[in-house]
Amino acid sequence: SWGSIARNRVEVVKLMKKLKEDVLYKKEIEVIKEQEEQNSIVDLIVDMETEQEEMIEQYNTDYKCEVCEVQLVSKLALMEHYSGDHMNYALRTKFVDLNEEGLCKICKFEAEEEDLIWVHIGTLHEKVNIVLKEKGLKQVGDKVKNTTNCKQKANFLINDDDNTSFINDFDSGENNQGIENDVSYIENNQEK
Repeated sequence: SWGSIARNRVEVVKLMKKLKEDVLYKKEIEVIKEQEEQNSIVDLIVDMETEQEEMIEQYNTDYKCEVCEVQLVSKLALMEHYSGDHMNYALRTKFVDLNEEGLCKICKFEAEEEDLIWVHIGTLHEKVNIVLKEKGLKQVGDKVKNTTNCKQKANFLINDDDNTSFINDFDSGENNQGIENDVSYIENNQEK
């Protein structure tokens, strides 16, 4: 009963004041938790951007040949250059099992000339990236599209109650930097 909690008006006033302070304290804790959650999202974005920058440094995205320093205009052009010139012998040696008399065993492409099959395998199946990596050179990658910076993302997320922008803004893989294992080749050669 209230009689055992507060015996007189002064005690009731003190109790009410304490209850109000508890409510304010709970609200303050909720605000702090929200701020910590927002800060963790910002930290996550910063970490993701740092990883993306580190990944860019691992890949040749300016399309300049590291061997002869010729400047090319695209990922495809640089991969063709490496596959047809500097890395041709390494491709032939490492991936001899992918060529059967001018026929690509991965996709059944038939080359008119012997050299073209190696340009095809190195470029279209990105095998030249494996050779480049083994030789200590940067793999050829796509230019990364970075349309917004970290502060813009963070400010937007802080005002985004349901965090849908974070989900929608997450990299969907369009900036793929190459493949290490060619699934189509593995599937074509499983019976062996």
